[in-house]
Amino acid sequence: MLQFKHELQIFKTFNKYVPKLKGKWPLTVLLLNIFLPGVGTLVAGCVTSKKKKVKFCIIFGLLQMLLSVVLFGWAWSVFWGVFMFKRSTGIGKFVPDVNV
Repeated sequence: MLQFKHELQIFKTFNKYVPKLKGKWPLTVLLLNIFLPGVGTLVAGCVTSKKKKVKFCIIFGLLQMLLSVVLFGWAWSVFWGVFMFKRSTGIGKFVPDVNV
């Protein structure tokens, strides 16, 4: 039970910053983040309907680009792309947005 509460807290924290995308954007952003670290996050910031999440996407995208040199940014970018994809498709699209 404690593990579930911990995972739920992590999900709520990430949910605050990860945009929910519509249409074909989730897959596009995921592929961009895999092959061009940070670019998908920047694109997600441009196409999201929540204006408060734009600044976080720009900051995170630039950090992912800069840190991709040491592979940390690439791993972060892939994780972020997968999280945006899950957030925007399947059961994740029914989870309400959390205000930043």
